[in-house]
Amino acid sequence: MDMNQAIMTLNEGWRFHCGDVPEAWYKGYDDSAWEKVFLPHDWSVHMPFQKEYSSGSSYLAGGIGWYRLRFSLPEAYREKRIRIVFDGIYKNSRIWCNSYHLGKRPYGYSEISYDITEFVNFGDQDNEISVQVTHTDLADSRWFTGSGIYRKVWLIAEEPVHPVLHGTQFRTVAVCGNETEASTASTQGTEVAQSARIHIRAEFANDSEQDAHLRARFRLLDADKCEAARWESELILAAGETGEMQLDGAVKNPRLWSVNSPYLYTLVTELTKVPDESIGNGLTDYDLCGRETEEKIDFINEQFEANCGERGRENNDEDIYWIAQTERVGIRTAVFDPDEGFFLNGENLKLKGVCVHHDGGCLGAAMTREVWLRRLLKLKEAGCNAIRTSHNPHMPELYDLCDELGLLMMDEAFDEWENPKNKWSTGHNVYPPKHQGYAEDFPQWYEADLTTMIRRDWNHPSIILWSVGNEIDYPNDPYCHPDFQAMVGNNDADKPTAELMYNPDKPDARRLAVIAERLANITRNLDSSRPVTLAAAFPELSSRIGFLDELDVVGYNYKEHLYEQDHARFPEKPFLGSENSHSYQAWRAVTDHPYISGQFLWTGIDYLGEAHGWPIHGSGAGLLDLAGNEKPAYYRRKAFWSEKPYLCLLTAAAKDDKTSAAAGRDPEWKDFQVSWNYEPGTLVAVFCFANVKNPELFLNGKSLGAGAWRETYGRYEWDVTFEPGILKAAAHGEDEKEVSCILETGGPAAQLDVKVWEPCKTAFSECNAACPRQGESSPFGRDVRREEREIAQIEVSLLDAQGRLAVGKDLAVRAEVENGTLLGLENGDLADLTSYTENWRKTRNGRLVLYVRPDSGVQASVSVRVSCEELGQTTEVPLC
Repeated sequence: MDMNQAIMTLNEGWRFHCGDVPEAWYKGYDDSAWEKVFLPHDWSVHMPFQKEYSSGSSYLAGGIGWYRLRFSLPEAYREKRIRIVFDGIYKNSRIWCNSYHLGKRPYGYSEISYDITEFVNFGDQDNEISVQVTHTDLADSRWFTGSGIYRKVWLIAEEPVHPVLHGTQFRTVAVCGNETEASTASTQGTEVAQSARIHIRAEFANDSEQDAHLRARFRLLDADKCEAARWESELILAAGETGEMQLDGAVKNPRLWSVNSPYLYTLVTELTKVPDESIGNGLTDYDLCGRETEEKIDFINEQFEANCGERGRENNDEDIYWIAQTERVGIRTAVFDPDEGFFLNGENLKLKGVCVHHDGGCLGAAMTREVWLRRLLKLKEAGCNAIRTSHNPHMPELYDLCDELGLLMMDEAFDEWENPKNKWSTGHNVYPPKHQGYAEDFPQWYEADLTTMIRRDWNHPSIILWSVGNEIDYPNDPYCHPDFQAMVGNNDADKPTAELMYNPDKPDARRLAVIAERLANITRNLDSSRPVTLAAAFPELSSRIGFLDELDVVGYNYKEHLYEQDHARFPEKPFLGSENSHSYQAWRAVTDHPYISGQFLWTGIDYLGEAHGWPIHGSGAGLLDLAGNEKPAYYRRKAFWSEKPYLCLLTAAAKDDKTSAAAGRDPEWKDFQVSWNYEPGTLVAVFCFANVKNPELFLNGKSLGAGAWRETYGRYEWDVTFEPGILKAAAHGEDEKEVSCILETGGPAAQLDVKVWEPCKTAFSECNAACPRQGESSPFGRDVRREEREIAQIEVSLLDAQGRLAVGKDLAVRAEVENGTLLGLENGDLADLTSYTENWRKTRNGRLVLYVRPDSGVQASVSVRVSCEELGQTTEVPLC
């Protein structure tokens, strides 16, 4: 009997050993003394911070590690195809199945998959997977990478005739025939168009020993699981052959995916075998698009143990179909115009983006969906609508969340090509650098790695750009050119003079144009529906040697002053800021120029690595800190980006009593505080950032008048002599409703406030898309790999006696867990060298977050005890 595709995760039961064990590839090796671990797992973040290691990798160790897993497969799958998929292993992985070597993969960010059908056992005989990970070159990256199997692992069981992994491509050709027409309306919070033209390309493999006449049925289901459209086609495949179907059709009244209403459909691929006497009819295309039905589709997404795959589905023609694949897709159009910027579904939209690296502070590279969800919801609340995956493919769950939340994406492949960049190991820009990294493997692996990224991600409606590289053209790093006898990059303040000068023995920058063209062609051959871009660091040179010629959209890093000039030089090219500072003028460069599609701030979230020097072990460039808590820059950015009336107050002490407080501070954002706690008589600079006009400031009810507007910095300013009490700014929006912000002087810490973060109880409507409905299992498609035991994020705050956040003295907080595992505590302090394996940590600005994962197979509820010895308080939090 043909069965539905079944997927199971392989994240539990792994054994790990840090160190090389050359014989551990052997199935019979005794690993009983090894550590038991749960995936995702990053061994580097469990190491102590040590100055001897690289500042680029957060002063954390790497090395060689081995993982081993034993698992069994039911007898029912003996005649099926079995494939194992690793979402990510950093790096240089080698994998064995039952002592058979499957292969190796150098790049630590690529998905890795192998067909293991020939090597696995069924029934009572178990199976064993061995993985060797080699990360001995610790200065191989400019940021923290982590080490190990740091993303999830999953297994696919399917029929011998099956869809190729990531071989189905769903593309919106057009919406309503003319996306500029005013043809959309609001229906239940979603945008509805008259019709959409769709193209589907699907690859199938016949891994059986007989020829197969295959009929495929593609069903497009709406959020209520009702059929919105159906397409059918047939294909004859010889034994061992791979072939493809291409179909064109339409969807009536489609709900469009957008940033405000990210509507998602489910594309279900169902297969049946046509009787032998029908062979010879050739390829037939049945276009049944637009069929309206209330039929509910009963999906089978059980785990392996519960799904024997014996159920098919019978249609009205008595053909028996099985579910071969499910994927979530969206219908939308995305266009970059060289004069008017970016358009989503025909509507002009500025990209308010942030760049993000992949770590989660104390979690290291072993990030999870729910941690990303908390972070992304906060970013979206600040007005962010786009994410750049700096500078590598990220975990699949991040893309799923961006689909669900309505966040646009720039999907980026590489940080370096065939020559290595400078890697700082003793502090940022501290010479001499090291030159390890992916450049060693790029010549042999770039096409496979780029192809893997694009095929894995091409059905995500959130992705609007493919980026093939970041700052590959950074001056003298190592490429140079005789047209510039000296080149200074945006990050070269401490660079030795000799390193700025032209050197004919270094590689010629013209080589970059050759590689850029090659990568752009690979990308377009795989997916022509999205533009190709990259992030250029030194267009003063690279724009003159053909580096930008093959790009569909040009991205500039920190080069706002070149926008007007280069728009005139390349009138056919759309432009955007692929990486930008937090300055107000950088944002004005976007709003003042309609041809600039948007910007991507460096960064949205603080990250480990790229540290300026011991004991600092990370970068503080984010709007959120490592704990996912809002920094002062967050509120400032919200005033620039939010479409709702908003203002915020930030403060900073003057450097001395003789200098204007406002004039004496960092001109942009670094030293601001969200606080009204100073010594009496201190001269304090008060700043109000607002998207409403003429805010008035009040101190303890007394008006201090309207502030001085500083156009350069986009803020209102006051100099105020501190006195305890309430500081308030107020203004009126266009609807005449008051918009205000209050800062209140707080007292010392007197109590602990401990809360479990729950997205469905936040004020964000987007969480409805990101959380399963009551009583419903996880969503279809890729989300079948979500863990039922999602980790809990527990927010801890120090409060004063009146319940206000206590931001004065930070205190040590300890956590103990029953029936669960404490994954770590994070306070966001980049100078805190407390090992992430400890069960205590000091707060920072009165706050920290701790992560807990429920133990497997334990029926009792998880209990977390949070205590602060100095306060003499212990709070117990039950987790259901």
